[in-house]
Amino acid sequence: MSLVEFNTGKFRDKHCSWKGGRYLNDSGYVMVYNPEHSRSSSNGYVREHILLIEKAIGKPFPFKSQTHHYGDISDNTKIILCENQEYHYLLHIRADALKKCGNANFRRCKFCKEYDDPKNMHVKQIKSGSRGWNCYHLECARVYDRERYKRCPSN
Repeated sequence: MSLVEFNTGKFRDKHCSWKGGRYLNDSGYVMVYNPEHSRSSSNGYVREHILLIEKAIGKPFPFKSQTHHYGDISDNTKIILCENQEYHYLLHIRADALKKCGNANFRRCKFCKEYDDPKNMHVKQIKSGSRGWNCYHLECARVYDRERYKRCPSN
């Protein structure tokens, strides 16, 4: 066998560790061998959920879109196509709130870490390059500021 034949993958399926072109990567995603795909990595593998989304919508995976797995990330039967990172992050916030307090509409105070109705909190979207929302009780912010002021050395 020449080096050229080996590099073309001609004997890939004859190798003893060949698993049909699928494996689970370190992050837990199912990878599928598809070297012609535009999103394939240097070793020729693409995440399976990308291929499934493309098949479902009938066109290439949209730019800036993301997939959300609601369940185990290796389970590609429970995926949602999100239009952007902000919507994807919102799904994570709501899933965490539902799991922790039983209400997906509640938000977590960044100071006391308790979940509460956003009507009782100050809610502001973060716009400066960071993702997410600032949600906090005004009283928690006051307590935090007082404690922070006490820790500062006097001038």
